[in-house]
Amino acid sequence: MEGEDDVPEWMMEVGGGGGKGKGGGGGLDKNKKRFSEEQINSLESMFATQTKLEPRQKLQLARELGLQPRQVAIWFQNKRARWKSKQLEREYSALRDDYDALLCSYESLKKEKHALLKQVGSLACLRSFDISISLARVGPSPAG
Repeated sequence: MEGEDDVPEWMMEVGGGGGKGKGGGGGLDKNKKRFSEEQINSLESMFATQTKLEPRQKLQLARELGLQPRQVAIWFQNKRARWKSKQLEREYSALRDDYDALLCSYESLKKEKHALLKQVGSLACLRSFDISISLARVGPSPAG
């Protein structure tokens, strides 16, 4: 590719590229190296304490891990994006569970309301029946 010689070696060896590198098949390039387990553990523990690094901290961490500051910055950026996505999934799941519980409660209350309305109808019918029996016992009221 034109201008490929202008790309620093460290950018071609480690980190993303999103599968746009040589081959274009989305698989790993043979030049692409993954972070070591130790580097990932260190990056993860730093991310657990703070999700954004000050430039000074980024330089120090990069030096300690034998990485370029840009690699550390990109790792943190990607990690924040993945974290946010997982957070949205967790929030959606919690909301979905709340919705399901409310829907179940609503359906239960609807059934209870229907049963109570039925009882009220039966009681009204009985009361009306009792009143007519009482009136029949007393007899017709004298007119005027």
